[in-house]
Amino acid sequence: MRTSLLVMILSGSLTGCWETVETYGEALWSDDDQAFAVVWMRYEQKTVGDVLGNRATRDHQSRIYVQARAGGPLTQLTSARTGIPESLYFMRQAGYLLFTETVAGVMGPERVIYTVGTEEADAMPTAVFRHRGPTGEPGQDCA
Repeated sequence: MRTSLLVMILSGSLTGCWETVETYGEALWSDDDQAFAVVWMRYEQKTVGDVLGNRATRDHQSRIYVQARAGGPLTQLTSARTGIPESLYFMRQAGYLLFTETVAGVMGPERVIYTVGTEEADAMPTAVFRHRGPTGEPGQDCA
C-alpha cells in the first residue's frame, strides 16, 4: 500500500507539461484615488497537479503598472523582475510606490521593501529595508 501511494505521488509530480501563464495579480488604488497600480505576472505552470491538485510553478516574472482613474494606457512602472511583489502601497501624492518581496538572501530568505518613483517609467526599484526572519513560508520560521 505504501509503495502504491508513493508511486501515485511521484507520478503526479513528474507528469504533465509546462505551460506559460500570464495574468494580473494584486491591484490597488492610490492614496488619492486618482490612479491604481497593478502587478502583471508571467510564469510557467505544470498542466497536471499532484495528488492534492497543487500545480508546480517556476520562472516567475513580474512588472508593476499604473493607470490614471480617468483611463488611458497602462504605464509600466518597473522593469521585469524575478519573483512576485507581495504587498503594494501606492503613495501617488508623494510620488512613490512601496512593495515587498521575499528574496533568497545569503543567510536564507529575506523580506525586502522596495521603493520606486511614480514619475519614472521602466524604473529600477531601490531596496530600502531588509529583514531576515519569518517569511510566512512553511518551514522557514527561523533565520
